[in-house]
Amino acid sequence: MSDFSKIRAALFAVLSEFHSVKLLNKLGLQQIHHIRQRTQSGIDLEGRPFKPYNEQYAERKFAETGIPTHTVNLTFNDVDGMLSPLKLNHAINADLTAVELLFTDPEKRKLASYHDQLGAGRSRVIRRFWGVNEGDEKVLGEIVEQDLNLVLQRLTE
Repeated sequence: MSDFSKIRAALFAVLSEFHSVKLLNKLGLQQIHHIRQRTQSGIDLEGRPFKPYNEQYAERKFAETGIPTHTVNLTFNDVDGMLSPLKLNHAINADLTAVELLFTDPEKRKLASYHDQLGAGRSRVIRRFWGVNEGDEKVLGEIVEQDLNLVLQRLTE
């Protein structure tokens, strides 16, 4: 095998790592984790606390559910809530160039759009939770870098 052939094989190995189901799965799962963790902590996409519920709604919700409402976290429950593993997932594009986060349940997708874009309730409160912020980008970049370093390490052994 010529030196050029070795270089070409190495470049293809590196490029194929960026078009891998494994890497895109890691990125999708990590971003779902970011969104859940941030949202369930009552923090929006920009790192600010969500606007609290109005007092009357908070009292009514607590009376109906028994769930404290002092922290707005957009999580009714972990089993059937909007951000539950059964409702929020990821899909990898067929050409392996992107991963999409999505709500698998149309009702939860609609609910999420009210909270994130259209405004929820009578006062149309927007609580931005969906997306990728700078901190998320940093962690996702570190995952890509780590995978790339592993590929380079394998190629140099």
